[in-house]
Amino acid sequence: MDVMVLIKMSAERWMKELEIQHQVRQHLQAKEKAQAVEQEEIRQDAERRAWLRELRHAKEIFGADEFYSNNCKEVVKMDENIKERLDGYLELLNEINEKTQSETATIALLQEISKDQRVEKMIEERQARNNEPATFKQRKFMDDLGIKYPKNVTKQEASALIDGELAKNGNGV
Repeated sequence: MDVMVLIKMSAERWMKELEIQHQVRQHLQAKEKAQAVEQEEIRQDAERRAWLRELRHAKEIFGADEFYSNNCKEVVKMDENIKERLDGYLELLNEINEKTQSETATIALLQEISKDQRVEKMIEERQARNNEPATFKQRKFMDDLGIKYPKNVTKQEASALIDGELAKNGNGV
């Protein structure tokens, strides 16, 4: 065989070996990353379980007042409303856990319930804002549309008046 052909064949083998080594390194790195992610998930799950156990047993072992005053230095005085909410959450947590028999499912359900409660609070706050006086822009727009409105018109009322006028004129909603 020609020397150039042998050199070319050697170079091709060497390139294939380098490619294989590169693929092996990538595979090992991906495997290490997956193991690290799995270990982190296991660690987080253990933390969640410990947190749940602590919440469940806090009242039984320490009593709610002692637990919060002794173990949470940031919490000097808990408002009665917060204590009641905590008791409600603990009861709910125990009920859910009894029904699901899965701490992961319990946590997920409790998170969804919390989201629902936050949405309800946002709706209440939005409704409260609707009872505030109409904005300058709403008043100006009503003036531009020729809408007569009371002096103490609210945001919600102004919005309804504007929508009604636009719908009547075929320009809106």
